Amino acid sequence: KDETIFGRNGIKLTGVWGGYMQNISTFENDFNLSRNGFFVFELNKKVLIGWDGLNADFNTASLGNLEMNSNGFTFGYYPIAHKAIHPVINLYGGKGKIKGDEVLDNIYVWQPSITLEMNIFRWFKLGLDGGYRFITESNLTGISSEELSGPYAGLKLKFGWSWGR
Repeated sequence: KDETIFGRNGIKLTGVWGGYMQNISTFENDFNLSRNGFFVFELNKKVLIGWDGLNADFNTASLGNLEMNSNGFTFGYYPIAHKAIHPVINLYGGKGKIKGDEVLDNIYVWQPSITLEMNIFRWFKLGLDGGYRFITESNLTGISSEELSGPYAGLKLKFGWSWGR
C-alpha cells in the first residue's frame, strides 16, 4: 500500500487541548503579570499546532499604564508525551497592540519557551513554563522594543484529551 500524508501512516489527529497560562516577568524593576489562553490540536502524539492569545499589563514611568494584547499561532513539540513528566518545546508568534491613555502601537510578539509538563490525569496536564518574550516593531516614545522584551516564567493548565498511541 502507498503511504499518504493524511492516512494510515501519515499525519493523524491524536488529541485536542485548551487551557490557560499565567506568567510573571520583570519590567522597569517591577513585576508584571500576563495571561494566555490557548487551543491546540495534537498530531501524531508529538506535535501541537494551534492558537494563543496573550494579554499583559505594564506600568511605566513615562507613559503610565499600558496594556499589551497579541493573538497568533503556537507550535509545540513533545517527543515523549506518554511519560508522566516530560518536556515540551514551544514557539508562539503573533501580531498585537500596545494601548495606553495617549498611545496605540502595533507590535509583533515572538515567544520561544520550554515547559516541564506533568500528566496529572488523562484530561489534565500541569506545566511549569519558562521562556523569553521578544517584542518587535514597537514605535513607542521613551520605551524600546528591547525594554518591553524579557524572560518570563509561568504556570500552564492544559485540559483536553489525547487518544491513540
